[in-house]
Amino acid sequence: INDFDNKEMVFISEHNFSDNNLSKILMKIKQDHKGERIHFMASQNPKDGGVSKLNKILQGLYNPDGLVLISGYEEYRVGDKIIRTENDYSGKKMRVNGDRATLVWNSNCGYNEVCVQYDDDGEREKMSFRDFWDNFTHFYASTIHKMQGSETDIIVLVMPFAHKFMWTGTADSKKLLFTAIIRCKKKCIIIGVPQLFR
Repeated sequence: INDFDNKEMVFISEHNFSDNNLSKILMKIKQDHKGERIHFMASQNPKDGGVSKLNKILQGLYNPDGLVLISGYEEYRVGDKIIRTENDYSGKKMRVNGDRATLVWNSNCGYNEVCVQYDDDGEREKMSFRDFWDNFTHFYASTIHKMQGSETDIIVLVMPFAHKFMWTGTADSKKLLFTAIIRCKKKCIIIGVPQLFR
């Protein structure tokens, strides 16, 4: 904890990782860093403070009014940040697990279809709801592993006590923390339980 300078490395001590409390904390971070590229991470998907819950909270903060295209267990809206989770070799250009995109709408999308626009080249791809569901997920937040090889201005790492088995002080957990920290160009903000750093 003493290694945080509260400029480039910021630690926010927190024990309450409920959706409501996290939403308030993340909203303040969003407001304090307007115009900067921020990515949110956790060590795993499930539980409070996990990637699944973070994506739902962040969708509400970053894209509250997007037109709902797909609803169900997860809701997808026009303008959502998404990421491909499966490789696709069938088109003119190979699309791979980790390709980032935005969910878009245009008149070329028919009934029960969605369009995605890839971040790397702006290419649009049309697909059925089923294909989308099988191949994409939200990308407001991700696991640390999903961000390997990428950088952004600000990284926000959420470390709830519920994920304690990932942060045991072993060489592997230190390596995971280092991997998270070096994803940022300007600042790393960690929201976590102080005991995980002992």
